[in-house]
Amino acid sequence: MKSFNDISIRHKLTLALLATSGIPLVIAFGLLIGFEFRNVRARVLRDLAAQGEMIAASTAATLQFNDPRTASETLAPLKSRPEIVAACLYKPDGRVFASYVRPPAQHFDFPPPQSPGHRSHDDFIDLFQRIGPEREPDGHLYLRWDMGVSNARLPQYIGLAVAVLFGLVLVALWISTRCQTLISKPILELAANAHAVRREKNFALRVSKRGEDEIGQLTDAINQMLTDIGERDAALNRANHALTGEVAVRRHAEDALRTLNDTLEQRVAERTAAAEAANRAKSEFLASMSHELRTPLNSIIGFTNLLLKNRAGNLGAEEISFLERVVINGKHLLALINQILDLSKIEARKMDLELAPVDLDPLIREAVALQEGQLRDRPVRLQIELPPGLAPLRTDGGKLRQVLANLVGNAIKFTERGTITVRVVADPATKVPLRLEVADTGIGIPANRHTAIFAAFQQADSGTARRYGGTGLGLTISQALCELMGYRITLTSAVGHGSTFTIHFASPETIPPQSTAEAPPQTKTNSRLVLVIDDEADSRLLLTHLIGECGCRVVTASSGAEGLARARQLQPDFIMLDLMMPEMNGWQVLSRLKLDPLLAGIPVAISSVVARENRGTILGVLDVLQKPVTRDDLLRLLDGQSRPKVLLVEDSELDRQMAARNLEEFGAEFRCATNGREALDLLTHFTPDLILLDLLMPVMDGLTFLDLIRHDARYQNLAVCVVTAKTLTPEELEQLHRQAQHILHKENNLSTSLQNLLRSSCHPPAPPPEGANSNRNPGPTDKPSPTATAV
Repeated sequence: MKSFNDISIRHKLTLALLATSGIPLVIAFGLLIGFEFRNVRARVLRDLAAQGEMIAASTAATLQFNDPRTASETLAPLKSRPEIVAACLYKPDGRVFASYVRPPAQHFDFPPPQSPGHRSHDDFIDLFQRIGPEREPDGHLYLRWDMGVSNARLPQYIGLAVAVLFGLVLVALWISTRCQTLISKPILELAANAHAVRREKNFALRVSKRGEDEIGQLTDAINQMLTDIGERDAALNRANHALTGEVAVRRHAEDALRTLNDTLEQRVAERTAAAEAANRAKSEFLASMSHELRTPLNSIIGFTNLLLKNRAGNLGAEEISFLERVVINGKHLLALINQILDLSKIEARKMDLELAPVDLDPLIREAVALQEGQLRDRPVRLQIELPPGLAPLRTDGGKLRQVLANLVGNAIKFTERGTITVRVVADPATKVPLRLEVADTGIGIPANRHTAIFAAFQQADSGTARRYGGTGLGLTISQALCELMGYRITLTSAVGHGSTFTIHFASPETIPPQSTAEAPPQTKTNSRLVLVIDDEADSRLLLTHLIGECGCRVVTASSGAEGLARARQLQPDFIMLDLMMPEMNGWQVLSRLKLDPLLAGIPVAISSVVARENRGTILGVLDVLQKPVTRDDLLRLLDGQSRPKVLLVEDSELDRQMAARNLEEFGAEFRCATNGREALDLLTHFTPDLILLDLLMPVMDGLTFLDLIRHDARYQNLAVCVVTAKTLTPEELEQLHRQAQHILHKENNLSTSLQNLLRSSCHPPAPPPEGANSNRNPGPTDKPSPTATAV
């Protein structure tokens, strides 16, 4: 057998090229197979964890309510996943609550509950997961995953890879065989010519030169008869050959990149579609579960409040304390559900802002006052530091109040003694609020947890969660709300030295402070007829008791169609309407009420478990109440039932929305028109106490509309307030002073001016006599006289 040094140079070059291309291919395919095996296992662990979280979320309620049948039904769909061998739900004491075994097996020895996590053995992976809070879990979940099913395709993948590798090696062998001739051929020709010269003694033989390498130098030494033209031609041929090869390589690379790009685009489209489908499913699930969970909770809280009144006097102090604990824990659970829904809406980017000028002084004092009850006689002082003359801030007052309540609540929870300070830092010159700080002298937060505590379900450490409780969602929601409003929240803290949370107002918009008039006094309720439209029997019963306590008569309807029929038959003085009803929901009932001339004037209030999510989006109602409704809510509604009527004539949608919010806050009943022609049509069946009129509008402008109604005897005494951004000429000012009672400029603090105008011009009339409907189709003589004061 010849040694490597003795074999032909052609074979040496072939072996060298084959090794250069073949060895990297073998290494690459080996790494690819190893990565695929690891990727399969990682994917299995992710799928197993996701399946466990989904089952845990779906079965938490069944464990709480001890419903093994529903739990088994929840586990039954696992038969569509052949990888899952068995699944089991354990009660907190370790007993099996519900189980599933992959067919056709009938029996499986379930291990006892273990600490959360996954464990591998043989071809299986076991997952143990806690259900519910860490301190007092509702139960445990066990899943077994068969890796044999997941790895079934690996042999096919390896076989395919080996076949592709073998094919590529053959291609590399063919290419190396072809390429080696570029080097070996000149050497072989040189050797053949050398033998011919030596054999034939013919020195006229020439060997063409192919390069300036060592072979070329050897050719020059043997054959010096080559001319310069021959050398140039040989060089040109070599350059052309090299360029052709480079072009081919680049074209091949472009084709490969194009194919890879198409593949990546297809994968991105598939992943995007899957993510959108998952997000839709999540939103639908949360919407359904929020209604299903909050409806029974509202009944529990409402009926417990009724029992707490102890009308029969047969409940002792111990029974009353038990009922109070039921109410407290029910409200806590309801707040937790609302927090989770808020977080979901923020993640889905479905949380909307309601921006308006907000005076921070009363907002902060109100938010802090609501938290003072948590101190429970502890040696903690809660103080507020506000600079004098603080300018109002244009923000979403409800969301800012929610953030402040979360921060103050956390400070109270983690402060055993000392002080909690809420302060606003403002610009000394302009009094514009720059930042809001909540500082405490509590336990503090380690530096390495400053970022983690803003993540969902995270606290400073596990001991904090066990000792102080809480879900770990408050700071997550607070940070998300601040980012939604364009603010930034930061933390400064050290263990044992307290914490300071700071909200930085980024480029805040401020509104000059205005004086506000006192709200008109409310009237007292009388024996009016109230119609309750609600599909839940418990809710109807609860509202019947509460409204009866307010001195009103009550009739009920269990569906939207029945409610409309009873409203037409009885002509009630007031309607309480639920939103979430089958067949005909609350929005549809409200629309039909407003379209019916006989029912359009009846005041309507919404009472629903989804009132919190829909507040500000339902127009034409007196108020939107969150279930469970309290007696104070009903008294406030019934006392202020007789509402002033306002016609808003404005073509700008943004200005209409702003004015509508002010009218809703004031409790006015109003209609909207986008031009003077629509306003004239509305006046045929809606008689307002006040008209808010823009001047610059299409079809019919404000001046024309004003001139027409002042020449109509029916509308000569209607109070009109002009709201415009137009620079008025002296002639226009003279006409407006004759025909309008008020002029407001949009460039000014319009929101505060509207509130002042409504308080001064639209005092609600006295309540009607018993049994009368005070809010239905009033005539011109029912209006208050217009004022002559300009704002």
